[in-house]
Amino acid sequence: MMRKAKNRNRNNRIVFYLNNDEMALLQGKLDESSVVNREEFIRKMLFDGRIVRVEFVEIREMIRLLRSSSNNLNQLAKKANETQNIYEQDVVELRENYTILLNVAKDFYSKIVDL
Repeated sequence: MMRKAKNRNRNNRIVFYLNNDEMALLQGKLDESSVVNREEFIRKMLFDGRIVRVEFVEIREMIRLLRSSSNNLNQLAKKANETQNIYEQDVVELRENYTILLNVAKDFYSKIVDL
């Protein structure tokens, strides 16, 4: 029979099981932290830890813009090599795509930093 400790302010017990890989991961994170007590570490993660859900819409848009800009740049390079001349409108379009890409990257970076 278990005796209830006097003056215990945490009365609720939670039991859960980990497989060997999960236990090794927990121990590794515990070793990396400044917390030496496993129970305190789990409690700290519960209350102070964050769950991060990353949306990859911005990354997909950046990849699309990178591909488009790369294709445009390759076409301009090919045209410049063939004709020794490129159209100003092509350069303007490439700069516009680059500016859009840069803005998307900045927005994505600011969201990551805010995590």
